[in-house]
Amino acid sequence: MIRLSLAEFCNLVIEDLAAYTGVSVNEAVHRIVKSQAQKVLADAWRKSNPQLPEEVDRYYRSQVAYIDDLAWFNAQPNYWLQNTKLLEVEGYVADFGGGIGSLAMALSSIGCRTAYIDLPSPQRSFAEWRFKQHGLPIGVHESLSELKDLDAIVSTDTVEHLHPDTLPAVIRQMWDVLKPDGQVRTINKFGKNDIWPMHYDSKELFEKAMKDTGFSGGPVIWWKNGEH
Repeated sequence: MIRLSLAEFCNLVIEDLAAYTGVSVNEAVHRIVKSQAQKVLADAWRKSNPQLPEEVDRYYRSQVAYIDDLAWFNAQPNYWLQNTKLLEVEGYVADFGGGIGSLAMALSSIGCRTAYIDLPSPQRSFAEWRFKQHGLPIGVHESLSELKDLDAIVSTDTVEHLHPDTLPAVIRQMWDVLKPDGQVRTINKFGKNDIWPMHYDSKELFEKAMKDTGFSGGPVIWWKNGEH
């Protein structure tokens, strides 16, 4: 098990990318800057123009640029500051939409039994390499439906990427796999713009579906048992 401060996790992301790609840390930073990954991803979304849920899934399964994009994002102190509340959990925890695995690694490092959830993709392959590289016992799964008896589900910058038609079913899965006193902690950036054309403006739909399913609280912490 690795035990690092959150500041050290910022450096670890770039160090891992360097080792994964076989270059120096400085070369890894140069690779990220040169890649213009954010623009590449936005252009790829506009070009493919996915309309159906399966088309959205296909986009996320195929974008190699997400490795560089998420590495840079996860290496910023603001990434960890925005997710502080997501790390205030314990027990059996799932990181839903885990990307390159940074949040799952942090959860594991503080003693949580951790599951990582994401579609098979280049970014998931990097995450799996990272877990093995650091000897972290993090289970890797494609769907929440593969789990049960979770104490918490955490999710950062993921829900806004889900096709709106899939939201009610995903939230139902969250409910079904949590313990009776379980919780969901989620940070989202809803709404499209030039940088993130793939972000759905589904804030109202998400919050309504959470409440209709039985969750209470929000907008960050949602409880299955409303007595909290």
